Formats: sequence, C-alpha cells, structure tokens
Amino acid sequence: MEYPNQGHQQCYQIEDKSFWFRHRNKVIYEIVNRYHNKGIFYDIGGGNGYVAKYLQDNNINVTMVEPGKDGPPNARDRGVKNVLNKKIEDIQHKDCSQSIGLFDVFEHINDRPTFLENCHRLLCDNGILFLTLPTYNFLWSQEDIDAEHKLRYTLKSISKELNNSNFKPLYGSYFFFFLPILIFLFRTLPYKLKLTSRKSYTDKKNATEHGIGLIGKLFLIILNLELYIMKYIPIPFGSSCIIVAKKS
Repeated sequence: MEYPNQGHQQCYQIEDKSFWFRHRNKVIYEIVNRYHNKGIFYDIGGGNGYVAKYLQDNNINVTMVEPGKDGPPNARDRGVKNVLNKKIEDIQHKDCSQSIGLFDVFEHINDRPTFLENCHRLLCDNGILFLTLPTYNFLWSQEDIDAEHKLRYTLKSISKELNNSNFKPLYGSYFFFFLPILIFLFRTLPYKLKLTSRKSYTDKKNATEHGIGLIGKLFLIILNLELYIMKYIPIPFGSSCIIVAKKS
C-alpha cells in the first residue's frame, strides 16, 4: 500500500471539519448497517480511525487495522477502542471477521489480487467486503498523483476485479453525485492544461471539500437528499462509489 508522506497527520487536521469525510461516514454506515451481520468488522487501512470511530459509536464491533505509524495513535486519541498496528498479511486466519471495510484504500494498492486474496482469507464463510473508491479515470488529476492513487474506478471495473478474486458483488452505488463536474473543472481540466502545481494532498482536499458558510449549508442539504435517495435506490453517477461483495 502506498500513501503520501504525512498524509495521515494532514488528514487528521481536517477530517472533523470536512463535509466530504462526514458524508462518506454516513454513506458507509447506511450500507454497513444494511449488510453487516454483526460479528467483528475489520476496518483495513483505517488511517486515523475516523470511520472506525463512527462505526463504533453506532454499535458496530469494529477493529481498526492500520500498518502506518501515524494513524494508530491518532485513532486511539480519537477514542477507537480496538486498534491493530499491522499489515493485513500479518493477521492470523484464526482472527477471521464477519466483514471487512476498505474505505478509500484499494486504489492505493499495487498488488490488488494478492490484497483481495488476503481479505478473502480473513473473512469468515459468507463474509462481506465493503469498499469505497474514487471514480472515473477521466477525472484523473494532479491530486490523484499526489495521493498516490493507482487508478480510479467504475462499479463495472471494481466488480470485475472482485469476481476474479472469488467475491460476488451484492450492491453498488455512486455518491457525491454533484462533484464530478466540479472535479473536472477545477482539478482535471487544469491538470490536462498543465496549469496545476504540486501541493500537499490535504491542501487540495481542504480547498474543495471543506464546506464553509452558505455553501457548506447548501452542500449539506444536497448530500442529505442523496443519502435519503440511497436508502431506496442506488445513485447512478458520482465522484465516489461504494460496493458490497460476499465471499464465495
């Protein structure tokens, strides 16, 4: 797994204030609550514990797994009870879980088939895998390079990788439906026109995803509507996607 130097510490400064992180947590919990069948939930690559703490506060028996040195102390300071500072390959099969979450993690992985093989090994029979991912390669920009992404996804492309690794997709939806046009105009287009300069990953994330004032309130209304719709039907378009797959 590759992640920007100091990425966890930088994200730790903005996660609680960012509408992007807050809405993603709500989407994750909505889908986890629908498909997770109690038991242990491994949040693999859990970073600073932002997702794990939210799931924990909503009565999910979550254990955060993070191989980096910066994330686990931040997670413990945040109040995450169960934190493992390990790589996925170092977790023993006897510690298998009912569910695994990979929340904006998979796009950082070099050897994705082996990583999915390890997830498959750690899941109990009929265990569930949850993933969130950035979408659409046509939205590629300098931020993806700075974040050390390997690629962006569609539901079709991630479903193919999951099927090839003995996972059966059960559900998929896009979210942040209004962000692709903004990302294209303010990130992708300047990148294609060579008008961007390298900044820290979090500087860019903070500039575009930290809702302030009236704009922040408008985003909140729109995103609450999106979450309400997702309770009934999948969203067909968005800058992120979430997919659920069962171990087969």
